[in-house]
Amino acid sequence: EEHPLPWHPPICERLGDTVEGIDDIPGIKERHTLTTRNRDPHAVPYLMKYGYQGVEAEIGQRISSAMKRGVGPQWLLYNLAGLYWRVHGNLYNGVECLRRAVATAPDEWRDVPLINIAALLYTAGHIDDALTLTLQAMQVADHEPETNFLLANLYCGKGNLTGAWHHYERVLAASPNHSSALQYLTALACHTRPPHSIRPLPTCQNQGGVEDGVCTTDGGCQDSTGTAPSEEK
Repeated sequence: EEHPLPWHPPICERLGDTVEGIDDIPGIKERHTLTTRNRDPHAVPYLMKYGYQGVEAEIGQRISSAMKRGVGPQWLLYNLAGLYWRVHGNLYNGVECLRRAVATAPDEWRDVPLINIAALLYTAGHIDDALTLTLQAMQVADHEPETNFLLANLYCGKGNLTGAWHHYERVLAASPNHSSALQYLTALACHTRPPHSIRPLPTCQNQGGVEDGVCTTDGGCQDSTGTAPSEEK
């Protein structure tokens, strides 16, 4: 369906009710302090996955029209609106839409808006808040590749390299062609001794863990003496 100009973005009115389990998280509680960021191109494929293709402004209008008409599950439309604002870097609007998505999603689908709001707060630098939300999403569905991927990134940012390794491998177990997970797992081998890995890793040049080190498929990141560095905590 074509929409006449001007196109309007999907604005979600502020939800007055408390959203159980997330509204006490600092980044959400103080969402009015979130500043507009640069566009987040990583969110674009998720919009496209739901069939929203074309000019981004028109995509926003289509989501807005569907919300007003009550077409389809409301939680899914709020989730798409949150993705739209994440693409455009408007974190406050994104949080408001995703709060509504979390509040209205069926229990078995609650992980979807939870992981999207976690990713949004991650881009804003709220790593601890993103970790809290991602762990909530894992309680709903712990097999989703993108949930495990974000959790691995968060653990890596917190210095929990063993945890990061475990969840990158869970991503690849569910989605063997996940190129980012393989790339990050390979890079991680340059910084820590790999746990008992379920897969061989390609040789890679060291990326800062040990000078003149090389990542190998069987020995982690080894320096010239053949010893692996101790794991970071």
